[in-house]
Amino acid sequence: MKFARDLSKISARTRLAAALFGAVLLASCGGGEQEEKFQASRIVTFGDENSLIRPDGTQYTVNNTSVATAAPCATSPIWVQRVAGEYGLTFGECTNTAARPSAVMRAVKESKVADVAAAVAATPLQSGDLVTLMVGAYDVIEITAGTANPDSSQLAAMNAAAFERGRAFGSVVLAVTATGAKVLFTTVPDLGLAPLGLRNVQNATALSQLSRSFNNGLIDRVSEDSTGGGRNGAVLEVDQQVERYRRNIDAAYSGFTNYTDAACNTAGVPFEVDDLPTCTTIANASYLWAGNIQFGLLTHSQLGSDAVGRLRANPL
Repeated sequence: MKFARDLSKISARTRLAAALFGAVLLASCGGGEQEEKFQASRIVTFGDENSLIRPDGTQYTVNNTSVATAAPCATSPIWVQRVAGEYGLTFGECTNTAARPSAVMRAVKESKVADVAAAVAATPLQSGDLVTLMVGAYDVIEITAGTANPDSSQLAAMNAAAFERGRAFGSVVLAVTATGAKVLFTTVPDLGLAPLGLRNVQNATALSQLSRSFNNGLIDRVSEDSTGGGRNGAVLEVDQQVERYRRNIDAAYSGFTNYTDAACNTAGVPFEVDDLPTCTTIANASYLWAGNIQFGLLTHSQLGSDAVGRLRANPL
């Protein structure tokens, strides 16, 4: 059984779905039983500060310090902690103990794709590992930097650059699966609708377009995996999830109360990246965003739940 795929006619996201679920469908053609569900023996986290727990247990979101004896990450966990918890794993940064070999934090603030590629290459990975990858926002920001109100030719060049950064990220995803490890990777949210874009109207359109171009490049590269990949990886489409949170913000079940402002701010101006670990504004914990591009506390909770749901729906 083979997939006949005309890449010029099939949407990028359809191709990604085919790549990720292909191995499962192929296995079903032989009438065999489904393989045993993957149980991670180690989680290794790469990315920017949206995946980072600092050694003192603080994070780049709203930090709940209401429990004096607990690190903030214990009372305000970020999305990768929920993923780790699905496999009974915890990060040592959150238990006031030495770093744990079963939960390895390799995220670094303001990382770009090239930084994550280098970190992945320098980290021995193997079967039994689950690798989480969240990166790309700073690539988009770097491409737009210094170009206010770009014209059509500038936008075309910037979109092409973002597409290639996305493809480079896709190569990192495939490099991880080539080691025998499993991978959970994410798309980039629409940065034009983040506080960064809403406060920078000159570049909001470019940020939105480049976010989409990055994601298209990522999906384009990952969908080239000729082996399928249904047992190797899963994608959390953060762009779609965050848009869903934003769209449903007025619904009673949503829980979100604000999708335009940063929860951590002084006189309406979002904290700088290095200041976010000091943010303890629990009153704003239901904001979609904590900083210019950093997720709020409730967003982390929802993304963690969505990530676990994706892993359960697409057992590795």
